[in-house]
Amino acid sequence: MKITLNRQTLLGIISVTVFSLAVYQNFLKDSKFFKTEKKKINKKINKTIKDKNETNSTNTVKIKKGMILFLKYKCKNENNSNYCNELAKIYLQQNKKNKAEKIFERSCNLGDVQGCFYNAALKIEKNEENFEKINEIVNDLQFSCDKNFTKSCNILANLNLKYFNNKQKAVKLLQKSCNLRDDFACSKLEELEKN
Repeated sequence: MKITLNRQTLLGIISVTVFSLAVYQNFLKDSKFFKTEKKKINKKINKTIKDKNETNSTNTVKIKKGMILFLKYKCKNENNSNYCNELAKIYLQQNKKNKAEKIFERSCNLGDVQGCFYNAALKIEKNEENFEKINEIVNDLQFSCDKNFTKSCNILANLNLKYFNNKQKAVKLLQKSCNLRDDFACSKLEELEKN
């Protein structure tokens, strides 16, 4: 059996083949185009994310500066110890301990127990073994301990044990903290009573 193709059929087969090749070449070309476009789009996305992060970082710095100015104003002009404490904590985060100490001292002078505790703690840290301002430290801790701030009682008890060799006073301070449900004080008290 002999198959004969007329001219029209033959032209049809050739045109379909040429069309298929053209479509395939366009597909390859388009896929390269899409890959290139995808890279461009990814670059734009990454740049946008980077720009946004830098903007957020800049905004965070501006917000923090604004917050510091606000807290300074409230602490200084309204004598509000809560604002002073927050300002001093920001200074501590920025590792500006001298500024923080001054602000905590102001807070303590305003009668704030946390301000007195932090003020004493910073003085202890600053002076380490050689307590030049021991009376101020003890007074600040005693004030906040009297107001039932257990951390102050615990540190004061430790100072009485370590530097003043006054076990009786230390036990009294730890009993107070333990009665205020401070677990550390209770365990330290048990340890002292065993010795």
